[in-house]
Amino acid sequence: MRKTLSLKIINYNIIINFNNCFDFDYFKRKYFDERIKHNKKDDCFIIEVVRKKKTKHYSFILKKNDILISNFLIGKLYRKDLDFLLRVFINFLLLERQVFFFHASSLLLNKNGFVFMGESGAGKSTILKLALKKKNISPLSDDTIILYYKKNNFYIYPSIFDKQLVNKKITRLIKVKTIFFIKKSQKTKIDNLNFREKLRFIKKNLLISEYLSTLKKKDPYLFNFFNKSKIYCYLDIFLRTLVKKEKIFNLNFEKNNNFLKLLK
Repeated sequence: MRKTLSLKIINYNIIINFNNCFDFDYFKRKYFDERIKHNKKDDCFIIEVVRKKKTKHYSFILKKNDILISNFLIGKLYRKDLDFLLRVFINFLLLERQVFFFHASSLLLNKNGFVFMGESGAGKSTILKLALKKKNISPLSDDTIILYYKKNNFYIYPSIFDKQLVNKKITRLIKVKTIFFIKKSQKTKIDNLNFREKLRFIKKNLLISEYLSTLKKKDPYLFNFFNKSKIYCYLDIFLRTLVKKEKIFNLNFEKNNNFLKLLK
């Protein structure tokens, strides 16, 4: 019996069909389901996840508005591997729509969005905890965000992959004001970065880059499929446009609320 997980990312519908009820139940709990109702006019991307009973091998079918994009036959998978592949496919399907997933936290202040990127333990979650104490600040997401490019502007949208979806009420696009790269420090201050430094940090926190690097080791065949697509062309154009248009700084963070004075 087929079960369907229905997701909404900005104006795009993601439909994931499972033939295994245990897989469906797991991802129903893991991914935030149906943020807002679907609009039939919006693009619909479909991922068919088929688990064969005898061999326990998986196959995937990717479609856009019922038109076949590609299909893959994969071997046995642990659930964490299945989760990984679903993230890769969702990322891939939305690339040409200028929708990109980043490892970052974000918050809303005076109708503007602020993004915080950095290595694990740098302080992304700490910044949100400190921000929660202020009445005029709303946390958007804790671990993963979506950046969307539309009409010459970049916007933040909470990600379905976020481990802790901080603000489920905010479903609209939030315009990006500033992007910060966090680094532990004994004194809070911001430093300017040159173009190459900004581009390097942005690429480092782009999830599809991380996914492709892992995929190259795990499944060379699948990696080659993505490698032959226009994926890197989309990535390069998006990242260079982001770095040129947005304010991006290095944030030396001493893990107190002094950073709030820098959010202007």
